[in-house]
Amino acid sequence: MPKKPFSHLIGFLPPILGIMAMAAISFWYFHLPKVPAGGGRVVEGIIGQPRLLNPLYADQNRIDRELSHLVFRGLIKYNARNQPVGDLAKNWEVKEGGKVYVVALKPNQYWSDGHPVTADDVVFTYQLTQNTAYDGPEKKTFEEVTIDKIDQNHIQFTLKTAFAPFIENLCTGILPAHLWQQIPLDKLKTHPLNLRPVGSGPAKFKAIKFSAKIENWVDWIEFSLPDGYLNSIRFKFYPATSDAITAFKLGEIMSLNLPTYEDFNKLESWPNAIRLIKPTWGRSLVIIFNLRDEKLKDKKVRETLAAGLKLETPGVHSSSPIPQISWAHAQQAKDYQVQKNISLPKKINLKTPYESTYLNTAKTIKNQWKDLGIETVVEPLDQAGIEEIIEKHDFETFLIAQEHGHDPDPYIYWHSSQKESPLMNLSGISHPRIDKALEEGRIKLDLEERKKAYATFQKYFYAEVPAVFLEHLNLYYIASTKIKGLNIRKLWLPQDRFENINEWYLKEKRPLF
Repeated sequence: MPKKPFSHLIGFLPPILGIMAMAAISFWYFHLPKVPAGGGRVVEGIIGQPRLLNPLYADQNRIDRELSHLVFRGLIKYNARNQPVGDLAKNWEVKEGGKVYVVALKPNQYWSDGHPVTADDVVFTYQLTQNTAYDGPEKKTFEEVTIDKIDQNHIQFTLKTAFAPFIENLCTGILPAHLWQQIPLDKLKTHPLNLRPVGSGPAKFKAIKFSAKIENWVDWIEFSLPDGYLNSIRFKFYPATSDAITAFKLGEIMSLNLPTYEDFNKLESWPNAIRLIKPTWGRSLVIIFNLRDEKLKDKKVRETLAAGLKLETPGVHSSSPIPQISWAHAQQAKDYQVQKNISLPKKINLKTPYESTYLNTAKTIKNQWKDLGIETVVEPLDQAGIEEIIEKHDFETFLIAQEHGHDPDPYIYWHSSQKESPLMNLSGISHPRIDKALEEGRIKLDLEERKKAYATFQKYFYAEVPAVFLEHLNLYYIASTKIKGLNIRKLWLPQDRFENINEWYLKEKRPLF
């Protein structure tokens, strides 16, 4: 029987087909898109020093606030649309016309040492702020609020009167009661837990290193990220901006939040870097006029000073005491005009923090008020000087960053009940229509009614000119292109850049199937 053509090749077909299949699979595999892989450590530079990584004191220090945001969680947080959502809380219910809030905790929440988060932790933390010996920034947060544990997963807050912005108070971070309740109140600020924190947030304390050269100087703090792609994030601390910029150039750090646009531009053309400029909607640069001062009592003088300002800034322009992304924002300020037939002061004092962001703006203000025939004396202040202004209200004009809550309530800054030292109505404005609008904005629960109240407030604020809002301050952030997943969304405050830290990654892989 004759042989079939090519029959002698049949034995070679299986290996040939196998090789072809492997080649096809290899081609397909190596053209698959890569996906994030676990592992690696990001090192971020920070200018300054941490002091108290404790949510009851963190607001006194920018660095403490940023790191505490990673370590601790409150009951509530705000999402990118500026809406309150549960953090440790599963849900909440508002009763009795806004005077009672009942909060349910999410199940299976744990501290970084393995202990469960319970209602005991919430009650302990928030009642701590009510202790007369507590002197931190949350002192008024739960003033005249009764806090009760219903059971291990439910807490009730009872207010004396309805207070629409109350839900934002529940953003205050929770401490682990099993560690802190045995510590005397006068030892809270000096306890080692403040630099070796145990929290319930995405970051878990791993290690700390103090300088061998500078006494009490923290070189770095590292946190593990058990729920993210990264193994950890380390924060290295530098005494000066120039030191941090040098460290970035040398590759010692991979990301850096810079204080000013000028500093940011020093790395303008740096290779393999992501440069992000994002407005922080919760911070506004503002000039406050002291209405107690004879030079500034005349509204026409204040309006002329406002009209003389034509600042070009790197930030998003803002002329409103309520951020324009807020549901309560009604309109920008009117176009102020230079008033005629008035006596302007020949000299005016402008106090401001001793930081380049403020000093650069103060220099521009000085030059523009010079065109009005006014000599402006700029007086830079250290932290003690700023605190003295807040305590004594001793200034003529004051250039400062004012923070806005997620809830638009600006009562503490502009209501006449807050104008006495050491409260926060620094301008000293006292206007019955402003007062009434701010009061209604606090007690009304209906959103449309609150909008109307805050529209009225803004109308009379612009008419009285107790202050001039200039811009929303920016986040100036630079990061190595090695860091992937760095999707910084809408920011309220600088620490919000860590909101998606569990999505950051350094390594990639191709999926098997």
